[in-house]
Amino acid sequence: MRAARCLALAVALLVAACGGSTPAAPTGGDGGAGAQPSDGGGAVASDFILSFPPYVAPSWPPVHGMVRVLNIYFPGTGAAFPIDVVQSAFGGNGRPLVTVPPETVSDYFDPGDEGDGGTQLSFFKSGTQTGSGLMSQGWSNMTGKQITMVVESAVQDAPASGQPYGAATYVREERGGSSPTPTPGSGDALVFTDVQPLDETLPEDKGWVAPAMGTGDGKCLTAVGEENGAAGFSYLDAQQPFRFPGGKANVSVWTGVSNPSDCTGTPAFGPVALDLAAGESYWLVFYANDQGQIKTLLAPIR
Repeated sequence: MRAARCLALAVALLVAACGGSTPAAPTGGDGGAGAQPSDGGGAVASDFILSFPPYVAPSWPPVHGMVRVLNIYFPGTGAAFPIDVVQSAFGGNGRPLVTVPPETVSDYFDPGDEGDGGTQLSFFKSGTQTGSGLMSQGWSNMTGKQITMVVESAVQDAPASGQPYGAATYVREERGGSSPTPTPGSGDALVFTDVQPLDETLPEDKGWVAPAMGTGDGKCLTAVGEENGAAGFSYLDAQQPFRFPGGKANVSVWTGVSNPSDCTGTPAFGPVALDLAAGESYWLVFYANDQGQIKTLLAPIR
């Protein structure tokens, strides 16, 4: 994952002997391209003409890659809220590309090329772009890629009482990434489980220990590519693909698993009903709200 860029503008301040005027701070736009030359608007001081052109927001061309955003941010001090997604290398004050309601994932969209084939997005509480948003997330080499950006609460870095949780972000590469991903066959479906949000949104004393997933038939499931593993099943860890027949299925999570037959009896979580089309891929994300309630979201990967 590429860390978000922090770009600073160096401003040369010229002090004139005979006075002058102080320029107004730039307003509007979402930052990124810098100011462009313009005629007029300067203050005359001695033999120097100081020009303070109007601020010009960047107009980013398509990057020919696709992004969608999942909003599972919970402030902990009130109700969850929609998030505005802004194209911004500096972090703010631009027209939202999309607005994502709580606990939903947006449609895919082209986020624009910030100039080097990558993109940079900032996330704000909808309608409140104050220059200090929830988080920013960048991703490089976007051409031909398809990714999901997840905006979540950083519960384990809890602030002082009465203050909202901080935010965290991460990226899931779905298409065109550096590591090849499995594909479904004509008669089955792939489900990519994602438990990474629980690392941030679930307090440590409520986390799952040695979790595995099963369908209730008494056998824990094995992720694609791990069929020859010594354990005979797969622990849920970050993102993993599981293969299912097309149609309806129910999955649950058991904890404290040490043998393939331990996925039986009362589960720690579930069942979760899945309705899967053969030949399609899905993303099943596990997350927790600010009350510690574990939830799931199933989204197709197009």
